[in-house]
Amino acid sequence: MKKIVSVMMLFCLLAGCIPVGAQAADLLPADGYDFDFVLRLHPEAFSEEARKKIDGYAALLEALRFRGSLVWTREEDNFDLHFQVIPVTRPEGAIEIRLHGPQDPVLLNSSLFGDKTIRLSTYSLLNFCSKMSEHLGIPLQYLGLAYPYSWLFGLKIPIEDWHFMMEKEEDGTIPAEWVRYLWDCWWWRVYDNEPLKILVDALCKDTPAEDAFRAVVAEIPDFFGKDFAQEREFHIRRSQTQTTWENYQGDIFFRKYDDGQNSGMELSLPRMRTGYLPVFSIDSTLNGEWRNSWITAGLLGQSSLPDLANLKMSMIAFPTAWPADCSSLLSLDLTGTLLPNLGLSCFIAGEKNGHARIEFRKPTVDMEPGEIMMSVEGTLEPKEGSVQIEAFELDPEEEMLDLFIANDVTIQNYLPDLMDPLLKGVVRFLIGIPTSACQVIMDDLSELGIFTLLLGE
Repeated sequence: MKKIVSVMMLFCLLAGCIPVGAQAADLLPADGYDFDFVLRLHPEAFSEEARKKIDGYAALLEALRFRGSLVWTREEDNFDLHFQVIPVTRPEGAIEIRLHGPQDPVLLNSSLFGDKTIRLSTYSLLNFCSKMSEHLGIPLQYLGLAYPYSWLFGLKIPIEDWHFMMEKEEDGTIPAEWVRYLWDCWWWRVYDNEPLKILVDALCKDTPAEDAFRAVVAEIPDFFGKDFAQEREFHIRRSQTQTTWENYQGDIFFRKYDDGQNSGMELSLPRMRTGYLPVFSIDSTLNGEWRNSWITAGLLGQSSLPDLANLKMSMIAFPTAWPADCSSLLSLDLTGTLLPNLGLSCFIAGEKNGHARIEFRKPTVDMEPGEIMMSVEGTLEPKEGSVQIEAFELDPEEEMLDLFIANDVTIQNYLPDLMDPLLKGVVRFLIGIPTSACQVIMDDLSELGIFTLLLGE
């Protein structure tokens, strides 16, 4: 627990030290929200040993407020997150942060960096986090895996193979030749696709299931092309309400489109040679202004073979639009030898004026809510009027530090221009922070070896 909490808080601190320098051209239509919230940890929900650290971090969060806006475009997949981390007792010490860009790269600017820009390559994120976990001894790769675009880049080429060969918009047949071609592509990807290798390495890192998961990944081409499809054709049946895929054994994929009340999809696959059964299903029901959804995904074992991964998530009474008067529940259960076994319940209470309180609790037991571990309270309001965002465009003349592939030389060349705004900004910020919080952060940074890493010793 100590290490995971330390990673969470360290990530927040690092995010505050980084952030936007893009040259703009066109303006694109966008959606967006303004937010203003406080974040609190609840030490009483943690073990006595962990509480020694949690108390300091709880004091830190109690002294901070987060205020800003998030805007994004659907057409170009650009986003702009601009916010401040504000010491409550000393607002003039606020740290300003802006993250901006498309999927890759993301540019980050901060009041701590003056007019300098830092570039974050999504492709390098997982590799960077995995290497840092080796140096720091903490599971930083989970931070990389929590970033959705890491999965997109890891699986991008295999997904493109699938769409190119298998996706059809009408009834019809996918020939056996296409199945064989996709098998050949996927077989090659398993052994030669670097982003996929990095994704698999991050998932396997520090788990007892590494050999088992690598065996599953290596089996996927044969499982699809030779075992499951047996190099035969697929039949697709589409209507206004549903799509069904069928192979020689029967229906294997079913998707029901939203008819105003219900929607969902289900995958029906045989067990793999490694002994694991792939499962995936989504069910969603609309009841007036509320939607209930259930998601299941995993690689399930049998008899003496434990589950490799088993994810179950439910969302109850979620509003279809925000702001809304609501009382919603999200439950997440992650188990399996590949995953960090985790159970979490999230309670959301919302109001029409945009005010919301979110409580992250220990798993619900016998229908009784668990203890609150962390809470978020504040406002989330749609931006008024016409929302616009600057189109993302890199300036080829601007020199940037690519943090995830930086080395000692590039960092040293970049530091002179950063030291003045960095030191001034940090000092102004720390003046408004409780001493107990400062001490626990410094202790953890020293214990985890981060000071040594940053100083290059």
